[in-house]
Amino acid sequence: MKRFLASRSRGSAIVEFALVLPIFMLFLAGTVDFANAFRAKMVLSQAVASGANYSFQLSQMYPDRAVNVSDISAATRAGAPTGSTASVVVTLASCVVNGTLQPASSQPDSSKCPNGLAPGDYQTISATYHYDPILPIYSLMASSDLTESVIVRTK
Repeated sequence: MKRFLASRSRGSAIVEFALVLPIFMLFLAGTVDFANAFRAKMVLSQAVASGANYSFQLSQMYPDRAVNVSDISAATRAGAPTGSTASVVVTLASCVVNGTLQPASSQPDSSKCPNGLAPGDYQTISATYHYDPILPIYSLMASSDLTESVIVRTK
């Protein structure tokens, strides 16, 4: 009788394991997927910061030189997630009004910005990276496009 109960409980453990395993694997894959997306977002953030740093240092070393947008884009792409095709956009302007860049020439008095500050040379560096999740369910909860941007004043 003891042997019969022992083999029966062993069989129920296998059945319970078979029922719990898919749920556990789904939870584990979701955790790994979230961690990978978070890592890609942090790497993209660092890439945009390195592009801004490159732009700022270049303007300090060569103040009379015109901004080379392709160099800033290349510096940002170099720091993007490995094997990615991150799209990088660099926008040049002279004034920041309510968090958006505007050229000083569109202002009535080009010696001042609408917020009263003197115009400077601002750049917006934005990068977008398409993250391919392991589980397609991640795309339903959040966008697969990771975007990071920064505004830097160079002068």
